[in-house]
Amino acid sequence: MKLNILPMKTNLLVLKKNIINQLSFYSLSSSNTLIQVISNEWLNLNEELSIDKKINKGKIFISAYNESKDYDKIEGLKFLVQKMSTNHELLNNAIKNYQRISNVNTIRDIYIASTPEYAKLFHAISNLSEGVRFLCELRADIHRMIKIMSKQSSGELAGLVRLDNFLKEKLISIFSLSNLSLQRITWNSPASLLQKITSKEAVHPVKGLLDIERRVSSNRRCFIFTHSAMPNEPLIVVYVALMKKIANNIKEIVNDVEDYIDKNENDKTTAIYYSISSLQPGLKGIDLGNLLIKSVVNELEKELPNIVEHSTLSPIPGFRHWLIRCIHGNSNFELFDIKSCNILKEIGFDLSNINEVKKIIYEEIESDSVERYEKLKKFFMYTCARYLCHAKELKNNFALNPVAHFHLSNGAKIYRINWKGNTSGRGIQQSLGMMVNYFYDTSKVHQTSSKYLNEKEILISDDIKGLL
Repeated sequence: MKLNILPMKTNLLVLKKNIINQLSFYSLSSSNTLIQVISNEWLNLNEELSIDKKINKGKIFISAYNESKDYDKIEGLKFLVQKMSTNHELLNNAIKNYQRISNVNTIRDIYIASTPEYAKLFHAISNLSEGVRFLCELRADIHRMIKIMSKQSSGELAGLVRLDNFLKEKLISIFSLSNLSLQRITWNSPASLLQKITSKEAVHPVKGLLDIERRVSSNRRCFIFTHSAMPNEPLIVVYVALMKKIANNIKEIVNDVEDYIDKNENDKTTAIYYSISSLQPGLKGIDLGNLLIKSVVNELEKELPNIVEHSTLSPIPGFRHWLIRCIHGNSNFELFDIKSCNILKEIGFDLSNINEVKKIIYEEIESDSVERYEKLKKFFMYTCARYLCHAKELKNNFALNPVAHFHLSNGAKIYRINWKGNTSGRGIQQSLGMMVNYFYDTSKVHQTSSKYLNEKEILISDDIKGLL
């Protein structure tokens, strides 16, 4: 029999490394209150403890977490996922038992074994009055931690990603439609609520008190979702303009004085959803937007039967950046197809030197001048239509543009691209000043959504077909 005996020097080095690791752990845990709480209160938890005692232990965890410094929070959560994740030995045994005997009990055993130990902690926390808010804030913290740790150990990062996914599923069940309240915001709403909503407006920043009043007064609507566990805390907000047509630029919505003076809403036929913003970073990836839009559509149709059309006026974030990447050859998308070349020839470009053409187009883009863009309008409009309809995510073949994907998933069709839809600095930087309408045919949203999600089919209007 051959023995693998390591040299004494190697043995000493291994022993030294183990001692250092243990000492550093004890040093860390002795100074880290969060790790101490996890160790003392949650490791090897007595399953026979009453729910009240478990909830109290959850309260102790929240207190320790909130009082910890950022570094200690990261180390505490790393310790949590290391010590209280899924027990793979138990899971493997449960799977083997199921493979031998398939019945209700062995299926249940797999479910129990696959559930991470920290599920007990977060179940207890969710039963606290401040628990749901804490889970939202914790998940937002984890997102920041993942960014910080992205260049560190993949094992530690994977544990935090699994924790994030677990919390996401937990929050999805908490923030189901039956637990949400639709609330209309008016000028008479609490000032604190108005401040929270307007300070976090991500699409079209609010410019002052008059701007706020216009957005919540006659011919305008503002709705939010709230949750009973987070009173007076808006989760997501949508702004709506009541109009006689489908709007083609944002100025006629946010700067319009006529609608503000005219109180009559009975002659309006169209609801324009011009801004939707998630207000809670911890709810990222949880599709409250879809639920909110559908709830608002139902609310408006009950309140104002004259509203028969529902459309967005949406930004096109990422288009300019994508176009520049294509020009520089940093994309697999073939920018200069036959139609693009014909359009460029029509407006006077000599295509014998395509690199020179790329250089000129790039310089025009970088000018940030709507007037200079005018010459290339047809090319930019065509390219934007291709971007929305044909540029896809490689991993799943869905629309590359996140706003397009959101509305197409909800059952909208791409209705119209609007030249000079938003000529602000933000609009120029996002999409060369263009905006897009996504139209919701309320009688067909389920079919349209299903075709997009299952068959990757994007429904477009005749106007978009004309561009393509």
